[in-house]
Order: sequence, then C-alpha cells, then structure tokens
Amino acid sequence: HIFTILLLAVASLCPVCLCGELTYTRAISIDGRALAYADFNADTLLDVLAVSANSSQLLLYFWQKGDSSSGVAEPTVVKLADLPAGARVVGAAPADFNGDSRVDVLLTVQAAASSSDLSVWIVYGKPDRESVTEPQMVTKTVDQPTVLDYNADMVADFLVEVTAGHRTVFTGRLNENRFNNVSGLFPDKPALFVPNSNLFTDMTGDLRSDLLLRLTSTDSIGVVMRRSDAGFEAGPEVPRPPGLPGDAYIGQAAPVSLDNDELTDLALPACKRDSDGRCSHSWLYLYYGSSRRWCRATVKQFADQSLNWHLDSPKQRPVQLRPGDLELDGRLDLLVTLRRSDNKRISAFLTPTGDCTDSDSPAASVRDLSLQDCPDGLGLAGSALADVNQDGGLDLLQLCASPDASRWLSVFHSQKYNEEGYFFRSLVLNGMCQNAYLCPERRLPVGLPVPGPCLRFSTERPEGGTRVGIGCQLSQSAYSQLDLPYLHFGLGQFSNYIDKLTVAIPYEKAPALQRDFTFIIPNSQLLVVPYPHDNTASWTSELFVRPFFDKQVLYVGVTLLGTCLIACAIAAVFQCLEYRRDKLERVSGQQGVVFDPSGR
Repeated sequence: HIFTILLLAVASLCPVCLCGELTYTRAISIDGRALAYADFNADTLLDVLAVSANSSQLLLYFWQKGDSSSGVAEPTVVKLADLPAGARVVGAAPADFNGDSRVDVLLTVQAAASSSDLSVWIVYGKPDRESVTEPQMVTKTVDQPTVLDYNADMVADFLVEVTAGHRTVFTGRLNENRFNNVSGLFPDKPALFVPNSNLFTDMTGDLRSDLLLRLTSTDSIGVVMRRSDAGFEAGPEVPRPPGLPGDAYIGQAAPVSLDNDELTDLALPACKRDSDGRCSHSWLYLYYGSSRRWCRATVKQFADQSLNWHLDSPKQRPVQLRPGDLELDGRLDLLVTLRRSDNKRISAFLTPTGDCTDSDSPAASVRDLSLQDCPDGLGLAGSALADVNQDGGLDLLQLCASPDASRWLSVFHSQKYNEEGYFFRSLVLNGMCQNAYLCPERRLPVGLPVPGPCLRFSTERPEGGTRVGIGCQLSQSAYSQLDLPYLHFGLGQFSNYIDKLTVAIPYEKAPALQRDFTFIIPNSQLLVVPYPHDNTASWTSELFVRPFFDKQVLYVGVTLLGTCLIACAIAAVFQCLEYRRDKLERVSGQQGVVFDPSGR
C-alpha cells in the first residue's frame, strides 16, 4: 500500500495530455446480428450473443485473447438453439434467472416475419457453459420485456404486458427452471409505450434501483415507480420537455451523470419525422435530476457546415443513445447513429458541456468517428460500445445490414488512443457464492449481467473540489440495447484515488445493503462479491490493476525510481556530514582531558 501511495503521489505530478485523436482499427467481424454481451464461460472476456441472418438460430461467439499486435483472436462460434420453423428472434436478454450463477438468455420471438405476435422464451445455461437447454415458451407479450430484480433477491425477473395495460412480472425461482408470476401490476397506470423505453435504475438518489415506466400518456416521459420497504410505489413523474412538439418522435432515455450530484440525470433524443419516417429536425434534451428540469442542448454542427446531422430513425426500433466516456477525459459522451444531409449513416458521438441555468443552456459538440464503411456493400444499421481488448478503453461495434435485412455483419473496432487517460470500472456479482472455489465449476460469474446494483463514487478534481459519479448496472432488456455488464467511468488526466466508493444491491426492507470501499487506484477494475447478501461486513472485493507494460506506468515507475535515488543520495550526504561532525567532536573532547597517574 505504501508503494501504491507513493506511485500515485508521483503520478499526480505528471498529468497526461489528452491531446490525441480518437482512432479506431477494424479488429474482427462476426456473421449475424449482435444482440447482447455476457461472459458465458467466466474467463473474464465478454462473449457475444448473436442471431443468424435469417433470425432463426441463436449463436454464441466465445471471445478469445490474441497476440499483442491484434489483441483479439478469431472467436469460436457455437449454435445455442434452434427455434420453431418460421419463428424469428428479435431480442435477447442474458441474465441469471434461476440463481445458479450461469448465463441464461431470455428471448423475444416473433411468430413469423410478417406477424405481430410476440412471445417470450427462455433457455437456461448448462454446467458446461457452452450449451443451453431447449427453448421454453414463457408467455405471450405485447412488446419486448424489461429485465429487472423485482423482489430484490439478485435473481433476474422480467416485466411484460400480456395484453395492453395488463402488466405481469415473472420472477425467477432460485435453483428452479421456472417462474412465479405477479399479475395486475400498477393497475391505475396507462399501457406501456411501444417500443419499450423503460429503465431500471436509481432515480431517487438512495442507491436503490427504481423502475422508470414509459407510458402511452403524452404528458410525461415516464413515471418513477420508486422502490420502498413496501415494494414499488408511484413516485414523481418525469415531465415532458417544454417546447417539444406534440407530434415529435421520442427515443429511449439514457441514464447519465451530468451535474456532479448524487442523482441520476437523463439524456433524451427526439426528432420530427417526415412522411417517409426519416428525422428532418433532431434535438437532444438533458434532464437534471436535482432540479427536475429539462434543457435542450445546442448541438454544434460538423466542421463541414454543408453536412447537417439528423438522428437516424430505424423502423420498429427506438432511437438509442449509448452513454460512455470514449476519450477518458472525465466528460460524458453519447454514441449515436446519425444520418447526414448526404443520406449517409455514420457513427458519431455527442459531448454535452456547460450548465443548465435560466440564462444559459448546455451545448453539445458532435464528432464523426470516421470509421471504415461497412464491407461488402452493407449499410450501417446501428452502433454500440464494446470491449474488444480489455485494456480500459471503450471500443465500438458497427451493425451492418443489407437493404432488405437478409444479411447482417457485426464489425468490431478497437480504439487506439495516442495519450491515454485514466479510467475506473466496477462490477457487482450476484453474490450467490463466496469465491471461485465455492462457485459452480469453480468459476466466479464474472461478466454475468446482474441488473439492480448501484454505486456512487467521489474523487478529487484536478482543478480542486470533488467529483461525484453515480450509476447502476443496466439490463440488456429490449431492442438490442447492448449495454456492457459493468460500469465504466473516465477519470481524465488526473490520476488520483477513488476516495470513496459506495456499492449497494437491491433490498426490500431496511437496513440498506451497501458497503463503502476507500482508496481505490485508477486504471483498475473492482469486482465486488456481495456474499452473503444481508451481511455487508462479509462482502469481499478483488482489484485488477492495468498491466505494468502500460506506457504511463513505465513513466511513473521511472519517475518514482529517480525520486528514490535522489532521496537516497541526499540521505547519504547528510549521513556523511553527521559522521564527520561526530568524529571531530570526539577528537576535540579527547584533547581536553589530561591524565595524571599520581592522582594529583
């Protein structure tokens, strides 16, 4: 610990210049449409769940570490399941629905390509972690489900509307491959909005994941169903942004942290559609949880003013924002798919800056990521964040499709940054086992998506003051949200400690199930094992630090070594001077003593 403290103390004197340009290199491509991420074989590498071109087969691509030059090897593909003839997979949500610490997959299945009938199916992971059980149908549904932890037992559940306005929660049963169901949920509320735009995240600042329901009512963006000791109860509504046209198309709200407080904020894409369904006017709204107000961000155009941007409005899917810190500069970025005025789809990111006040509104810059075009004549259909090399940076995924959607290709791009910033990652496990030796197959369920756990951290800003960040682990519920199973924060160029990290898991009744961790070094990933759930003092953690071949670590190590050598040299000089002074004093003392043998 003393070495770590000295290392960081010296590192704080050597800030990193974040003056490089974001560049991406095409790393690998997989056939099919990527639906979700999860670590099926618990080897710390995120695997990719995909669907075949005809959407009838569920595929699993096992990620493999490559050499130092490529960073990733060709993944191994396994066919997980076949669906009944004519059925199509339109959505997938990996989670643990029976508490065995293995990845299960909740599937949304369309009866036929031209049918509007949807149903929810489930496949459970087997002990070999490379195969699943036969698909089982669970229920009919109006829309794709919302995965959550309804009864706060760290076993995943899901919410659907069996018919419009009739909501049912299916709760997973521990060590059983079946569900209980709770019908008639929130009977006084209107039907859910289609397509699914619900969120399961903390909206009240108590580190307990609430349920933000997007309803068919046009008066608000959603109502917060607040988790309390009595279960979920109606809380405040998130109002509709002022000035937003009544006929505007509203996308999915993304949970973000904007204003350095302990409340979750929201980023909301919206646009006005033409008769052909394309967005002609696009807006970005930011909701500040502390003041409960919306501000419309003034989005700057591309450097080439002739290329105006508009949100891409896909058919039968909501417009989605992917929050993250691509540049690791401590500022929020929003990955989005845009359509330029020349009708070309591009992957870009918006960076909000500034405050929301009565006299001012935040701004947002937009930058084209300049990725290579989709190969083989395919067009860009969407983009998402990814983790290719496990190096701390956020990589990208491009979803490429043919015009008739008969062929899909998922292309991963690895980020190459000239001067890297600092980051911090956190992953809360399901807490069903204490350590790898006591977990099934002796593997910690690293990379198993667990919806519900939340965290709040604080660290010192380089200009002074404290930075506060908040986030909750999200579920990859509906419409291929492709959220990473862990929380990732950019810390900028100032490599200070995470002074305090508070981790909480869902609980039904007080006291709160949360624990504080202190003095966490940057460029690391913290795994928290909340076992047992109700005894926070027994929770354990594992800290994984970035490899020491990193250039920044080398610079800091050389600086620390030089500092130690100088300190040793100075100490040696003072020691020599002290030794000479002591010797002179002894000599002068002996000269002042006269020995008389007669005793006189």
